[in-house]
Amino acid sequence: MVGEQLGFFSAPRMNMHESIRLSLESLRAYLPRHRNLVVMFSGGKDSTAMLSFVLWAILTGQVPRPESVTVILADTRLELPPLLLAALQLLEEAREKGAEGGLVVETRVVVAPLDERILVYMLGRGVPPATNMTMRWCTRLAKGDPAQAALEEILGARGDVLILTGLREGESAVRDRRIATVCNSKGGECGAGLYQRTGERLNVATLAPLLHWRACHVWEWNGSWAPREEFGGFSTRLVATVYGVDSPDEKDLLEAVDDTARTGCAGCFCIEEDRATVRVVRLPGWGHFAPLLELKAIWRRLRRHDVRLRKPGGERRKDGKLAAKQHRIGPIILPARLDALAAVLDIQQRVNVAAVQLGRPGLDILNGEEEGRIRELIALNTWPEKWTGREKLATEPFEENGQRNFLVDDDEEAVGDALVTLGVRRG
Repeated sequence: MVGEQLGFFSAPRMNMHESIRLSLESLRAYLPRHRNLVVMFSGGKDSTAMLSFVLWAILTGQVPRPESVTVILADTRLELPPLLLAALQLLEEAREKGAEGGLVVETRVVVAPLDERILVYMLGRGVPPATNMTMRWCTRLAKGDPAQAALEEILGARGDVLILTGLREGESAVRDRRIATVCNSKGGECGAGLYQRTGERLNVATLAPLLHWRACHVWEWNGSWAPREEFGGFSTRLVATVYGVDSPDEKDLLEAVDDTARTGCAGCFCIEEDRATVRVVRLPGWGHFAPLLELKAIWRRLRRHDVRLRKPGGERRKDGKLAAKQHRIGPIILPARLDALAAVLDIQQRVNVAAVQLGRPGLDILNGEEEGRIRELIALNTWPEKWTGREKLATEPFEENGQRNFLVDDDEEAVGDALVTLGVRRG
């Protein structure tokens, strides 16, 4: 039974020392099975704890030392500025501390191909912003695919690899279901950390060494332990602060924080209230990023029917049968894309003017190459597959079954219909 395999999670709550001990046991058990180590690093709280913990364990000789260590970070180009800076700082420290300890740590910061970067894909092609009710095409294009491509390159060159992730039981219900599925399938070992063989011909496996860590242990490690020299001296406090953790000592409060502390891109498409960006602009020294709070209004505007096209009736599938949903809502019209582009550039400019005046970090979510490509795609009258741009506006009335219909704005349903019609693959 899955519950029996994951039984130790229901045991009396572990303290920090017990969590550390189990994670060390996990690394001692599985590192010797592989020559090379790859760390999938997102820059979030769990992967920050995982990366700093693993480096500390290796460099202090508490676990076997792999032949190579590679850390992969995918930059979506819309990352929250302090989280991205903290992630890049941690990568720099990983290289420096590794060199001091005689361990070569390679770091790779990857981005999606130009046409698949979030703002280029959306404003250049007209694909509406994703929503959590449909699918997060932005996560796959900007984060998942670039990281996977880098990983495949490493696997092709080295073959024998252990892949570390920051997966943690209790982080979300969806991830808990995935953990249960893996633990109940062939190749999944659910001891101290989740170990799963992923390569049939190559010696490749994934391991989640912090799987059993409670939320408060992640906060405590990032906020108190990792910054101390005896545990690596890593710059991890800012990550905890961005998530809204001012003191890592009040464990009961931290468990509650974990339920609401979700971070994603600045102005994340998939959440109603952008609490992460609000927290950032309230931090000392980061108030000049307040214009980022305007992004949500731009994305909402791009979901509305009066700036979107609608498919005429009679649309058919490849097999010749009528599509299940007729008159589907589709891509964003060209003028609305240009308006959104101008608004994003204005936000970036205002942040950067203030940054120069304050001597603080600036904002780079849309560079010259990306802006130029968006304008080029718009000038070329670019639309998603099976759309021409000659379709009528979604707000225009249409007839179906002899009845004249008028569409009412419903953001979630509209985007869901559009993504199916646009051929954006799910999952």
